[in-house]
Amino acid sequence: MVTATGTYAAVTIVQKGLPLLLLPIYTRALTPAEYGELGVLIALGIGLAYLFSFGQEVSLFRRLFQTGSEPDERQRLLETGANLLLAVPLGAAAILAIPSVLAVYKWLNVNPLDLALVLVNSALFVSNTVLPFTVLRAEERLRDFIRLNAILTVMTTVLTVAFVVWFDWGVTGWFSGAIVATLATWPWTVRILPWPWSLKLHRDHLRGLLRVGLPLIPHQLSLWGLQLANRVLLVGLVTKAQVAVFTLASTLALPVTLLAGALLYGVFPSYGRAVEDPAQRGALSAIVTVQVTTVVSLGVAVALIAPPLCILLFPPIYAAAAPVVPLIALGYALGALYAVPLNAVAFLAGRTTFAWIVTAVAAGANVAVLYAAVPRYGLEGAAVAVCVGNALLFIGTAYYSRLVAHGALGYEWARLCSALLVLATCYVGAVMTTDNAGAADLMLRLLWLAGAAALLVRLGIVPGRLGLSKASQTRDDPRSAG
Repeated sequence: MVTATGTYAAVTIVQKGLPLLLLPIYTRALTPAEYGELGVLIALGIGLAYLFSFGQEVSLFRRLFQTGSEPDERQRLLETGANLLLAVPLGAAAILAIPSVLAVYKWLNVNPLDLALVLVNSALFVSNTVLPFTVLRAEERLRDFIRLNAILTVMTTVLTVAFVVWFDWGVTGWFSGAIVATLATWPWTVRILPWPWSLKLHRDHLRGLLRVGLPLIPHQLSLWGLQLANRVLLVGLVTKAQVAVFTLASTLALPVTLLAGALLYGVFPSYGRAVEDPAQRGALSAIVTVQVTTVVSLGVAVALIAPPLCILLFPPIYAAAAPVVPLIALGYALGALYAVPLNAVAFLAGRTTFAWIVTAVAAGANVAVLYAAVPRYGLEGAAVAVCVGNALLFIGTAYYSRLVAHGALGYEWARLCSALLVLATCYVGAVMTTDNAGAADLMLRLLWLAGAAALLVRLGIVPGRLGLSKASQTRDDPRSAG
């Protein structure tokens, strides 16, 4: 498990870290208005990817474990999944193209060509990545997973930089580069994962995929509404330059979500094994403790490190992002924590039917707070809306998990509370002894974080080496050890 988690984390750091490292270049190559528009369209594209994926990432992953190692059944499942993930994204993009190009671009105040490129890019990305990446994670083929991600990441980075900076195509260049990179990666995808070319949809597997996947569509769209829709909605409340500031703050807080997602992919196989083997569930308690502690640590680290970096690395117009980042990082950490009870619902109980209700309520609260707070408090109000919505998401999902998966997943409450106390003390101490002024404050905050990490290891809350703690290893099955 630890080997897989480290691999997914490393891949995510490289894949998403390159664009983050290039942010100082992009914020200078694009005007604040262009960067604000780019932030809106990227957020919209991620929402479209949620919609186009049809909830199949979790559904297909679970189905792969249920099918077992029978070659014929596995081939029938892959044929069904491949055709579903090819037909739905491209068909949905074609349906949405007409209203988007005719009307939606005016509401978003963006170029209609750029909006059309967003639709195409989201559809192609889903069709090209969801099936192979899900299969490679389920089979823990780490080398192929790294190779395919590396190809896609390098090509996307090179082409977007060339089109945005060198050719000076602005926002259009960003999405044009992403589309070309996705198309160029497709032959490698087919080579790494032999593609099921049959056009068959096998009814039994189709029902199984849709039964778990369909209820996740409103859930995932509501999750998008919590994490990214604020950029889209802000278009009607503030200027494009202010949207650019909020986009930068959200992007600087993004490592919380990205690395928490990498960790989530790493523990997926443990949940998958526990679906058919209840004896594996006892080992999940120790895994959950490390997962929760890591997510909260990421939130604290980003909240402390990102504000000084904002002052040091970006043009002065983006300095207003510094006080906004910690609130967004807190919201993203709360949003990432909801995955723990949701895993119990989706994998251990297999009852996702009403999970979307919690997410929809949280997304609605986010929008309500956004419209109530932004006119009075500006971008800080938008960040508070992120926190409120994600807090409701976590609390509501935990309650729903208790109802439908009660007892399926245990928690080590003493160790979790100790970890939260250490991290809260670290954050308060760092904020009280430093400012966002520059390099000296950044170094002192890093020392606070190093001290907290050492204490967590000393208390045995997280492992001090690449493995689980001794206590957790004794409870774990040898097959799940990394």
